[in-house]
Amino acid sequence: MENVRNYRMDNVKFFMILGIVLEHSLLIYGYPRQFEILWAIVISWLMPMFTIISGFFFKEKTICKYADKYIYPLLLFSSINFIVGYFFYPSYHEGIHIVGYAMWYLWALFIFAVVTPPLLRLFNLKLLFILSGIVMIAYQIIPQNSTSIIVNALQINRIIGFYPYFLMGCLLKRNYSVVEAKLSLTKSRILCACFLSLYTICCLMCKGLVWNSGFYLSFGTSISGIGRILLTYIFISSIAFLLLFSMPTKKYFFSEYGMRTMNVYMLHMLIVFPFSYGIFSKQPDSIAFMICNSIVCILLCMIFFSDLVNKCMYAILGNKKWCFAILYHLELLIVTHFKNIENDKSLNYWSWHWTNLSSSNC
Repeated sequence: MENVRNYRMDNVKFFMILGIVLEHSLLIYGYPRQFEILWAIVISWLMPMFTIISGFFFKEKTICKYADKYIYPLLLFSSINFIVGYFFYPSYHEGIHIVGYAMWYLWALFIFAVVTPPLLRLFNLKLLFILSGIVMIAYQIIPQNSTSIIVNALQINRIIGFYPYFLMGCLLKRNYSVVEAKLSLTKSRILCACFLSLYTICCLMCKGLVWNSGFYLSFGTSISGIGRILLTYIFISSIAFLLLFSMPTKKYFFSEYGMRTMNVYMLHMLIVFPFSYGIFSKQPDSIAFMICNSIVCILLCMIFFSDLVNKCMYAILGNKKWCFAILYHLELLIVTHFKNIENDKSLNYWSWHWTNLSSSNC
């Protein structure tokens, strides 16, 4: 029997990736003071929802296949972002370690894909989901240095914070037909509106609530802090879950674009850096310019959905020799031409990674 494409997932992914572009285009302004909490509420469920969808489509493969899919693009586009970002945002290199800006999600997906199959041989999926939540809480109870090089470089906060969402997607895949039968579009939309309204009210009453969504794990938290974290995860999981089933299943003109969201994810900073951190950063800090900046970035990023870009990405990422040749020359460019940051220890990671990967037998 021929597999039927799940257009609901494609439709959701299309709107979610535009939300990611919107978020990154506005980061130059910080969180807009006029609607800080509302903005934070919106972005708090974007990446959790993407992670749930990634878990839904997860398939067990060899570690070499995972490296092809995640690590090579991670290194390539982290290097490209490093170079492009440096010209428009000089302090950009200070945050570079192993995982480049905005590319942390590829690293997280690689870790999730590698650790999930062996863990599922030890625990059933429901138990593993519960254990991931316990680990997430335990990680925050133990006092740690959240600014340490290892934590930041390996994105440990986000890996632990988002793993429950990934497993939630795996659970959804196993029970999709049952859930879909019980949740109609109308029921999903009503429930989603209720949860989103309640979440907004709770965040307005307790502003610290919205900052516990997976990105901002705090350490040495109190019992009340644990309660806030659990409440946030319940809200965000419910909102993401219900939003997913609020999306229609039929095919639209943008459904095909939903199959190419990874292209936009890997390339969108090539638009965001020159426009948000370049042209629009020199304009007055006003709502009008913020809106104009976001619209320009989103419209230009639509190019990355095209067939031409999709073929180019497939040609580059599908050929490891090309990939390593580009990485090699990017490495030389970074080390030889960025003299003012040549002592940055983070640059040493690039050479170590691509050299070891290129010498592997994968």
